[in-house]
Amino acid sequence: MSARRSGRQRHAAKRYSIDAFEGLKDVLGSSDSDEDAPTQEGEESEDEYSLNGNEDIGNEEENELSLDEGSGDNASAEEHGEYDEGGDKYDDNDSIIGPDTYLTEKGRKSTHKAGKRRINRAQKGDYYHVRGISELKRHQGKDNRILYTYGGVDEDVIPFLMARDKWFNQVILPARKHDKYGTGGLAYSFYFTEKMREKELSLDTSGLRSALYSNQKQGSLSPSEALQYLPHPRFPHINFLFGSTRKPVFQNLAIYHSIPLASGWPQTEKADKTTPISKPKSKPGWLFNVGGKPQCINWLPNHNVSKQYLAVAIFTDAAPLDPQVARAFIPTVPSPASIQIWSFNLLEIEGEPRSFDDSVSPRLEAVICTDWGPIKEFQWCPTLRNVHGNEESIHLGILAGVWGDGKLRILNIDLPTRNQAPDTAPQNIHITSAAFESQAPESIFTCLTWLSYNHIAAGCANGSVAVWDLTATFSGYSRSWPSNPKPWFYQNLHDTFILKIESGYPSRPHLICTSSMDGFLRLTDIRSPTADSLFGGRNRLANICLSWQDITQSFISADDTYMLRMYPLRRFFSTLGAGRLDSNATSVATSLLHPGVLTACLDGTVIALNSLRKPIDLKSDVWQLVWFAHEYRPGKGAWTVKNDGVEPSAQENGRSPQNGSTMDTLPNPLVNGQQQPSFSRELLLGQPMCRITEGFKLETKHFSSGNTAARSKEGEIYTTIHELESAVTQVCWNPNPICGGWAAAAMGSGLVRVEDLAI
Repeated sequence: MSARRSGRQRHAAKRYSIDAFEGLKDVLGSSDSDEDAPTQEGEESEDEYSLNGNEDIGNEEENELSLDEGSGDNASAEEHGEYDEGGDKYDDNDSIIGPDTYLTEKGRKSTHKAGKRRINRAQKGDYYHVRGISELKRHQGKDNRILYTYGGVDEDVIPFLMARDKWFNQVILPARKHDKYGTGGLAYSFYFTEKMREKELSLDTSGLRSALYSNQKQGSLSPSEALQYLPHPRFPHINFLFGSTRKPVFQNLAIYHSIPLASGWPQTEKADKTTPISKPKSKPGWLFNVGGKPQCINWLPNHNVSKQYLAVAIFTDAAPLDPQVARAFIPTVPSPASIQIWSFNLLEIEGEPRSFDDSVSPRLEAVICTDWGPIKEFQWCPTLRNVHGNEESIHLGILAGVWGDGKLRILNIDLPTRNQAPDTAPQNIHITSAAFESQAPESIFTCLTWLSYNHIAAGCANGSVAVWDLTATFSGYSRSWPSNPKPWFYQNLHDTFILKIESGYPSRPHLICTSSMDGFLRLTDIRSPTADSLFGGRNRLANICLSWQDITQSFISADDTYMLRMYPLRRFFSTLGAGRLDSNATSVATSLLHPGVLTACLDGTVIALNSLRKPIDLKSDVWQLVWFAHEYRPGKGAWTVKNDGVEPSAQENGRSPQNGSTMDTLPNPLVNGQQQPSFSRELLLGQPMCRITEGFKLETKHFSSGNTAARSKEGEIYTTIHELESAVTQVCWNPNPICGGWAAAAMGSGLVRVEDLAI
């Protein structure tokens, strides 16, 4: 009777060794020449073992285009059937100790080799763009950081090094003049060379200007006719406190009136009340009431004369629509809107940047009236040019804007000369038809940016971007402009609504950065948008603030973690932390003349910082300064709850209480130096009031994740909801070299603050 044979394949008994020093004696006793010696009979060489086990597998992997990042042992194990459909089952004689532990038989060296991966080479005619630089964290040297961030050629590195030498020691605010070593002061970005500036000044823009002017229809309105285009606030004045923190000054500012910032610090007396103490150094700046929530503000460029102009667009509610309709994606019905043009006089100082003339109050020079719905955004053409005025009018500039009807329009704005008496009423310019007017196909325009004096780009609600060449459009129509000129570039870059678009003007006008409701920032080169395009990191909240800083060659934006971040062109995929905020940002302002950055926040603060220090040294401290803080509170008893609903109280409607007040009255406020009637305390409590706080100290911010204790409670991070009127809606720097340190900030309460921040 024959013995029963086992069906299991016979294997040599394996011995598993976990002794770390086992075999060390054999290794020390062998020489380097032993590796090249022929193997003994009955033993297999490493090559023979490798060929028997992995040769076929390696050949198959070389013939495949795979992006698998794992090692070849997984592929070989799967091909030899070690995994079945029932799960990860192994042979009884196999054992696994760890992912990096290779089991070998006694006396045999490990022969495990990972399979080779074939490199996917580009075919002829295909174009691929790779990152080409390594991660920033692996190269902490300053030389490597500058190389990987700004490039290796002289045209890219030298301007940045020149900016470092000039502005690195600037802590936050710009200096009015440079020192004896040439550091500090105001100067154009070194990427915007003198040759480029001379080329811009030599361009003849008279043809474009005359074409816009000849095809634009406008007229003038009387003060009574212009009332429907002006804002209608609930109260004809704004009550606010400002000045010293210990002894704030109460002010009652009427609409279209202004007060100097220095009035918040009146003269005080010593303890003996005999010798007055001189008040602190005058604060060059103004506060004025525009009558409503500012939607957009912009300084007029190319005005290096005795006056500076600031344009302000007031937010107006559109006509009510069907609640079932997506309001942001459809055009609104025609409604009146306006843009206010304010003028500021300068001090006559030769040879240095000028400041405000406190002896002359700001004036509302003109009101641009339109009937195309509320103004979403407008921008003046930023290219350098020589402003030529005549006896009849002053050319303010070329204005492009997006209105509520979803159309993009370009206007030529000329201000007729008039009597310069202070009590002269503003001029009301009514524009009925624009020379350039374009409508997006089956969508609306949402934002815009200038690329040059004759190129303009706009974002759409469907995620597309359009670019027009104004010169080419005009040359194709010698007599008049087309009714709806088509752009030469129109491509879908996002999946949904584009909130903001910015160009790299003046040094990189071909690069545009877009922010969409999907949370992505996208950088695109319009010369090759398919190949040269990439996304930044995604945010949970959409970015409504975006600005290009030419000095650092970076786009600056804020994310949902209250961080102000820089997106360098060569490292757009990874950001640099520039500052830490206490709430969500609403606007970011950069300048072509210095590296200072202003950030407006929902909590009413405006943060100032120098963004040039962080790209140079990641370990440097981030110094920040709160320019001012704006707070708003509604009137006491603003809303009265009744059984049939909620209605405004008498105080919110601007009516005084019927019963006379017997409470004490506050000190008489001063408006432009004139004594005003007393206000009862009850009446003031029933009306809204603002408080402007300033005089904050410099502070350093840390970007660690544990820096959220200030807005956390019981381990949970919270977000504060502020009053809508408390927010600072817009900030901007003056682009003119003669006033490069001027800044403007618009507040939700209707106040606008302009100040010379140069030190």
